[in-house]
Amino acid sequence: MRAFALMLVLSFAGQLQAKPYQQQWLDAELVVDVAVPAQQWQQQLPKLQQWLATQQQSYLEPTRELQQQWQQRCEQLRQQLLNGVSCRLGSAVQQWQQAVQAKQLPDRVALRQHSRQLNKLPATDPQILWHYSGIARAELAQQLTAQLQLLWPDANSFQLKLAGLSWYQGAEQVMQLGETGLQQLRARQLFLAESELTPGYQVAHRTYSAVLNPADGWPVEYGPQATVAAADLVQAWALAQSLAVLAPQQGLQLANQLQSAALLHTEQGQLQASAPWYAMLADPSQQHSQQMQIRYLLPELPGEARRPYLSLWLADEQQQLVRQLEVSGVQQRWWQELRHWWRKQARQAPEQFDSLAGATHKAGWQQLRWDGRNLSGEVVPAGRYWLHLEIAREHGGHQHLKWPLDWQPSLAAQQHKISGELSAIEWQLAD
Repeated sequence: MRAFALMLVLSFAGQLQAKPYQQQWLDAELVVDVAVPAQQWQQQLPKLQQWLATQQQSYLEPTRELQQQWQQRCEQLRQQLLNGVSCRLGSAVQQWQQAVQAKQLPDRVALRQHSRQLNKLPATDPQILWHYSGIARAELAQQLTAQLQLLWPDANSFQLKLAGLSWYQGAEQVMQLGETGLQQLRARQLFLAESELTPGYQVAHRTYSAVLNPADGWPVEYGPQATVAAADLVQAWALAQSLAVLAPQQGLQLANQLQSAALLHTEQGQLQASAPWYAMLADPSQQHSQQMQIRYLLPELPGEARRPYLSLWLADEQQQLVRQLEVSGVQQRWWQELRHWWRKQARQAPEQFDSLAGATHKAGWQQLRWDGRNLSGEVVPAGRYWLHLEIAREHGGHQHLKWPLDWQPSLAAQQHKISGELSAIEWQLAD
């Protein structure tokens, strides 16, 4: 494990204003605010300094027992989070560090093969070079929260920030994480982590992310920025890193399964969140939304007709995109066959639909659910909208259909029979 240098800033919110205490420690800036009187702060500060010094020594020169604890926790998280986070990346990190020095990228094919092989090995295999810096920092921050409460049990509030990790405990308040309503949470206690999509490796005048994908050892380039609220800082850190690696829909599905609050911010500025995140929002009107179930039937066509490319989206009265509901077909060069959708919605920024694009469907009923929110994750108000479906297939035809949707709490179920590339579509409010 490599050595770190950390800038530590300790202060308090009390009767007097104290000068910040600073020292070098663990490769990041740590900020701690404890709401206590000045006398209590000064009495306990030496104990905190001693604790930090002890922790610094143990983390810079970890015992075998401590490394085994990190390894066990990291392996549990790797399994739980679909290999979105891993401590098995020591050799990949070394290759990228060497690439920075040599000013030449690693061999991508060889790195991918090496990473896949590492993922298959048992944890006891000596070929694995463990890299603990991320989980070690998260473990440290979690232990520090307990230490602060032990030293100042009567404090009115605590706040901690360390390299994308933060913790708040005190009176219920609105936590301002950004400018939108979906970035404002109300909480009495909050363990929060952000994915570490910061510049990490500069090779040949190009900068690559510090987050490596465990599947291939390559830096994450287009992953969403993730913010996670969880039961502790280690869980929050691990899920935040995983959400930066996994496809957005897969990541949100995982967060919902784990009942974890997560917010994804894509490069195109779209916000998507898991259900537990919405439940924590400061604005009650945004906590819950009406949802709709949609089903459509693809016919079995004779001859050489291939599986269709398809786009399903919701637009407002001015035909501006409200929410893209589905894109089936992953090769962008064929998206232009969906002529109306391509011209009106996708041509200017097709990359914003990459995360939604999935495999084409075979004949039969297909089903999906709309969560009643727009591209920014906000609840869509009642009113008139248009549901669009466009479909095109090789050795087949092309069809663009649209239906008015009067979005309201008493939305009536609808069914439409169709001929051609689509046989039927129906929708109703979801349970």
